[in-house]
Amino acid sequence: MSQEPSLPEPSILTFDTPEAAADACADRILDSLNQTRRDRGQAAIALSGGSTPRLMFQTMAQRSFHWREI
Repeated sequence: MSQEPSLPEPSILTFDTPEAAADACADRILDSLNQTRRDRGQAAIALSGGSTPRLMFQTMAQRSFHWREI
């Protein structure tokens, strides 16, 4: 019987402003995409719609990021 890998404990981060939260989320997502792309040659992401993630999406769009392998 194989055992599934353990997942890291979840953590809750708090930020002083929505902009700071959007920056931190964008950094984390883009760093993860870059690492996965380096490891596997490509990466995929599914993003929600609506107005809740809008500030984060705007932040991500302003970053210098190569989306070709995503």
